[in-house]
Amino acid sequence: MCVFLFSVSCSSQDSEKIVLIGVGEANRLEIAKGLEKICSQQPQVVGVNLLFFGETSQSNDAALMTSIYNCNVSSPKVGPFES
Repeated sequence: MCVFLFSVSCSSQDSEKIVLIGVGEANRLEIAKGLEKICSQQPQVVGVNLLFFGETSQSNDAALMTSIYNCNVSSPKVGPFES
């Protein structure tokens, strides 16, 4: 079972928590919107580990890349990888 969750809330008591979010079958645009919500909470660190297969659109790719860079994701590795 995959869970698609982008509900984020933080308080000063949450400062030492680590939150993992499964994106399930979300597409690049949905993940980009989720990253925007996460980053609006000003986390100390955001890490992303995603691998996509199949067709995409340039606009969805651009939205995800923009969210990754605007969110200051730690050590992003982005690009087309040969299979």
